[in-house]
Amino acid sequence: VSYCEFEGAQLMIKRDALKYQWYGSDVPEVLFDLERDPGETKNFIDDPQYAEVLLGLREERQQRGFGLDSGQTSCADMESSNAG
Repeated sequence: VSYCEFEGAQLMIKRDALKYQWYGSDVPEVLFDLERDPGETKNFIDDPQYAEVLLGLREERQQRGFGLDSGQTSCADMESSNAG
């Protein structure tokens, strides 16, 4: 699993061939399947085949402090997770 964040307000989680991106509550989230669509042109967020994994990614996003009403995490909170 790989994580990337930008200014504590946007998050990307990459797990195997899946790439989930959350840009904040005002922008639609996206889910790419890099095996089926390496060019990242199709958003699989509404595809029922990905429903279970999407729930897990959203839960992970919230556990990392993104998308919570209480605010966002700081960049320092994420630095150790981005290593390696």
